[in-house]
Amino acid sequence: MKQKALRFSSIAAGIAFLAVFFGAAINNTPDTNAISTADFKAGNIIDDAVFYNKNTMTVADIQAHLNRYMPACDTWGTGPVGSGRYINGKAIPASTTRADYARQMRAAGKTRYHEPPYICVQNYYENPTTHETLYDTKNVIKEGMISAAQIIYDAAQKYNVNPQVLLVLLKKESYVWGDNWPLRDEYNTVMGYACPDNAPCDTKYFGFYNQVETSAWQLNYYKEHIYSYNYRPYATNYIFYSPDASCGRKEVYLENLATTSLYIYTPYTPNDAALRNYPGTATCGSYGNRNFFMYFAEWFGDTHGFNAEKKTIPSISYTISDAEAKKTLAIADNSKAAGAKLIAVDNNGSTFELKTNSDKSYTIVNSASNMVLDVPGGSAIVGAEIQQWTSNSTPAQRWYIYSDSNGGYYIASSLSPSYVLSTNEEGKIVLDIYGSQNSKPLSLKPVINEKVKDGTYVLESALKENLVLDLGGNSSAEGANINMYAANDTVAQDYVISYDEKTGYYVIKSNHNKALTANGTTIKAGSNIQANTDKAECTQRFLIVKDEKDNYTFYSSCDLSFAIDVAGGVANNGTNVQIWTSNNTPSQQWHLKEKKAVIEETPVNEEPALEPEEQKKQPLEDGHYVIHSALRSDYVVDIAGGSTANGANIQMWAKNNTVAQIFNLKYNAEIDAYLIVNPHSNHAVDLLGASTKSGTNIHAHSVNYTCAQYWKIKKKDNGYFAIFSFCSDDYVLDVAGGGTSSGTNLWLYATNNTKAQEWSFEKK
Repeated sequence: MKQKALRFSSIAAGIAFLAVFFGAAINNTPDTNAISTADFKAGNIIDDAVFYNKNTMTVADIQAHLNRYMPACDTWGTGPVGSGRYINGKAIPASTTRADYARQMRAAGKTRYHEPPYICVQNYYENPTTHETLYDTKNVIKEGMISAAQIIYDAAQKYNVNPQVLLVLLKKESYVWGDNWPLRDEYNTVMGYACPDNAPCDTKYFGFYNQVETSAWQLNYYKEHIYSYNYRPYATNYIFYSPDASCGRKEVYLENLATTSLYIYTPYTPNDAALRNYPGTATCGSYGNRNFFMYFAEWFGDTHGFNAEKKTIPSISYTISDAEAKKTLAIADNSKAAGAKLIAVDNNGSTFELKTNSDKSYTIVNSASNMVLDVPGGSAIVGAEIQQWTSNSTPAQRWYIYSDSNGGYYIASSLSPSYVLSTNEEGKIVLDIYGSQNSKPLSLKPVINEKVKDGTYVLESALKENLVLDLGGNSSAEGANINMYAANDTVAQDYVISYDEKTGYYVIKSNHNKALTANGTTIKAGSNIQANTDKAECTQRFLIVKDEKDNYTFYSSCDLSFAIDVAGGVANNGTNVQIWTSNNTPSQQWHLKEKKAVIEETPVNEEPALEPEEQKKQPLEDGHYVIHSALRSDYVVDIAGGSTANGANIQMWAKNNTVAQIFNLKYNAEIDAYLIVNPHSNHAVDLLGASTKSGTNIHAHSVNYTCAQYWKIKKKDNGYFAIFSFCSDDYVLDVAGGGTSSGTNLWLYATNNTKAQEWSFEKK
């Protein structure tokens, strides 16, 4: 058991508490990831992109890490204390149990030694409000207590710090790490917070929860107030080798915020001897930052780069702008010359094509000049101005794409992935450190050169012929599930694809006019695909890209590294459809089979004219009407939201005297049918795809004079009217399910003489 108290040094301005650790032996060192102290770079110990990534681990991941690297716990002190123990100069037998040894130590006046339990960190629970722990409850987990893993995760999320960093600090700075029967007071200063070298630790910050919470807060505070301290980023600093000033100091150019923060926290850099002698000690050595680097590398891999967050997005053309789309990237003066600089402009910017390389990086090609984006001199430094240059396939011309959780993208140089494209105060596009004040996310807007034609399609999976996207049970319910099913020529397998000019992406709707939607507020692997009311959210918009084999992939507009996917690649009826990381497999590739309905165009001059006496049979005179349902007198035909868009849904709604509920009837005597047009949008009441199947949706569409837009209105004996589709006399306008609530859908259905198919017309 470690018994030495921790102490820390302070050199920063204001409230900073600084941690220094010397000569601590490494416990439970895991297998190395082929990283050695020779890779230690004093000016860039860890990249900002790694240090500030809060999403590297879940609570379960953290718990698994603790379980893996902590020894089996002797919770009740039944194990032997081991040799080398003395009380008041008297040797204690090695077979003495730890619980008995602690009892004897208490009797000798060593009050920090208490009776069991002894709670190891992987088993630790604490109530964040009352700070009651398992030590207090005799190892009984009570309501309100949370695990050490949860405490670490919550602090990482709250303060935007990588939970891996907090785990490394926990090992580097505490005596509980590796201890299989820790005393309670070992948790008082587990992160070394508020324990300066030359003063007692501040009891206000004692306890595991307090220490983890405040250390994460401190690291975030350093980032936000980095220029309040003695060490400065992006500048040369003089850093001592140890607290003994006679050991000398080293000039270190601090390349990023994370490394600067580590030196504020632990203000010494290891000398060559300390690096060579890892994990041991050396004359004039310090070990805190050395150990941080090695512990992180041994557990989590290289501290440089951000491989886990690299994204694969479609290799197409894009315009690149800031997240607010106020500035767009362009080559200065639209020059085609090598060396022309990349800048941010207010008007239309350049178009850039992303071409995938074998290492999953991208070459970014200016479509106008065919030159590529290039880091001058191949040197990744803050402020390097990006230029276009003749392609030479060097790392200076290769870029990685990262994305945040909000639909933004970072374009990182392969020279050093923590350097990303940023806009400086002069409007020049330069390299800057990810996480710095100017490194804002970018927006990538696809440039679609070959659009998918608006229309109705069956979406067949590339996994298996005639296995298609299917609306479960042809349900019109909100959140109806989408799965795979054998093609059966029903409307449940018909999807209307249309291009949304406003967003630049496509919307895909079921026959009930519900948009395919990735369930949830954010896009992630495993998000379920379902049908929901269209709210024009990014979860309901897709980029459709065709490959050279005429396979189509549907990428989410929220994050282009995700695509619609057949779960598990299982080509069976009922297999679920989801969002998954783009992988270019058949489970994400689709064939578009356009539904070409038989449209009966009926030009006036091709049909024989009716006799005058027959023309007098027109049941309703031309004019503006409100169309009431027989189900409810105040229940009328309505265009959803008063929309003027093509494809706007037609529904039933309580009468409100708005333009969405007025329709102009225009009789065509030659075919004895009406065109029913909303004068506000100038769109006709239209049968989706001219499909004469029960359940086919009714929507508004620009006038095209086809059978899908002509309706025969016939008066019934009870005084109501039936409205027949001109495409088939067997199908009529119907209120879905006979529903009587506002928002009920309007569809086509086989004649059944119910009130859901009866109408009255109020002349306006």
